[in-house]
This record gives sequence, C-alpha cells and structure tokens, in this order.
Amino acid sequence: EILPAEHEGAVGESAPTPEVDQFIKFLFSENHRTWSIDIDNYEVPFQTDRKFVSTEEKYGFYTGLSLDKVLTVGYDNIVLKRFYHSPSKFIAGYNLSLDSDPSEIDEILEDKSHNTTFVYQWDVVAGEIVQTGMVFTKNLSTNLHKEYLIFYVDRQYDDSGRKISEEWKLKDSKKYQEEALTVFSQTLTY
Repeated sequence: EILPAEHEGAVGESAPTPEVDQFIKFLFSENHRTWSIDIDNYEVPFQTDRKFVSTEEKYGFYTGLSLDKVLTVGYDNIVLKRFYHSPSKFIAGYNLSLDSDPSEIDEILEDKSHNTTFVYQWDVVAGEIVQTGMVFTKNLSTNLHKEYLIFYVDRQYDDSGRKISEEWKLKDSKKYQEEALTVFSQTLTY
C-alpha cells in the first residue's frame, strides 16, 4: 500500500518481535513450542534490493550459517499489507523448476499443508507511518488433524503519533477457547 506520508528510508516495526510459548499435551507428555511472530523467518525468492528485500543472517543447528533473503515491512511510503507463505507450495514450485516428476509434487502437497499469513494494518498519524495492527495466522493440516495459531496485535496512537495503548491476543486450536486470549496489554501516558 502507498501511504500519504513523507517518510524516507526503511519503515520500522512498532515493537520488538513478539514471541509466544505454546504447550501441547498429548496423552502423558507435554511438548513446548516457541513461535517467533516475525516476517524475517520466511525466506523469499526475490533479489535483495536493501529496501523491500533484505538479507538476514541466520544460524541453524543442522544447516549452519545462512544468508536468507526476506521481506521488510516497507520503505519510504510503501508498506507491506499482506504476506502469505506455504512451504509445500514453495517446494512444489522449486521442484517444477528442476523438471521433477509431477507425482512427487502431488505427494508433498497431499501429505501436509501448512501456511503462514501476515496481515498488517497501517495509518499515517502526524505525518508518521504507524502500524496500528497485525494478524498472524499459522495453519497446519495433516491427514490426521488440523491445528492453527492466530496472533492479533492492536495499537492506538495519539494525535502526535505516540503509541498510547497496545494489546496482543492469541487464539490457539490446542486451547479450545471460544474467545481470543489477551497475552499482553499496556497503556502509555505522556
């Protein structure tokens, strides 16, 4: 989206990267996952331009050090509104470029389907670009079960562009709750 602002340079995130701990009970054991709600976790097949696509240095225990190309949330007055990532579709596209057997691609897509979506809400307050909200959705479906995690961020700003409130909510298929659970809330005064 192109916003009516005179902002120059990289558009920054309005807060540090949220992290969510998820505890999953299965029979007599409990698993623990930490979700990092960050677009930098998802590599894209675009060339780095140091504006909309940057290079992120990452280290994996099994893969070692890598330089991944990832999207930024914006540059100048152009901001990212929606990002969708599906590892199985990425693999299928990559395999098509290698002239793979189409039946192998179908097996990948049938076995597991998981995807991640970021939806960002933006506004211009006092000439500044501010992120008023974000919805992060993670879906994982296998032949046996479906699960999801939805993370919401809502922010309010005063007329001078200062953040006055922020609330993070979470809806988790493992918790079976009707309403989204508030996991963080703050009100700021100046």
